[in-house]
Amino acid sequence: MNRPSYTERSWGIDLCGEINRISLERGYEIKAGGEGGINAGGRRLFPDVLLRCDEEGVVQGDVLHGWELKMPDTPIDDSALLENAKEKAILLGCDSFLVWNGRDAHFYKREEESQNFSIKKKWPCPEISTREDMETKKDKWIATLNKILIEIDNYKVTGELTPKRIIEVL
Repeated sequence: MNRPSYTERSWGIDLCGEINRISLERGYEIKAGGEGGINAGGRRLFPDVLLRCDEEGVVQGDVLHGWELKMPDTPIDDSALLENAKEKAILLGCDSFLVWNGRDAHFYKREEESQNFSIKKKWPCPEISTREDMETKKDKWIATLNKILIEIDNYKVTGELTPKRIIEVL
């Protein structure tokens, strides 16, 4: 019998659920969703994970930034991955994005007064090296996710990351 494989889409769905679970447990104002399309000159782009803010006084859905996901067989510095993530960040009006291939996660921040982004923080997960590891070693990427969310929440609290009103994005 053929067994379905664990894909980027599968991981993105699991990741959104874990982000929301962790945020609820820790009282973070971060919420995650997927499938939020961005109009890009007649085509639609979809960040794999879209982080929103859900705090009192802020409209649910205000955008914090997007994440692009790949499996470990795609290098974290793959030019197509980075260009895709950068394009979506610019279209969203965000000053950051995160790329993650299971093995490594890199947080990019926009450089002052520029369209350039540079790496601000890296999170390695050396236990993950294959697509199969993504499913069988879920606890390892969840541990990395916890570290990422601590940092992202801190950036939000300190004002290094500011949500974009959904009306600005649209």
